[in-house]
Amino acid sequence: MLLTLDHLAMSATGLAKVAEHLTAAGQAFDLRRQPATGDWQIFISDLDGALVELAFATSELATG
Repeated sequence: MLLTLDHLAMSATGLAKVAEHLTAAGQAFDLRRQPATGDWQIFISDLDGALVELAFATSELATG
């Protein structure tokens, strides 16, 4: 049986620094605000095409 991972979600901290690091590295990402909770989310595709979600608290600032 072949299993495929298509989405992995993790809690994270330091939203502004993570966004700065990804931008400096030339890594494309999608920054969203979760409508129901107000939490921030960064979505990145890994090398195999799986979607990686980093979830940040509502209180985090999107820019430093």
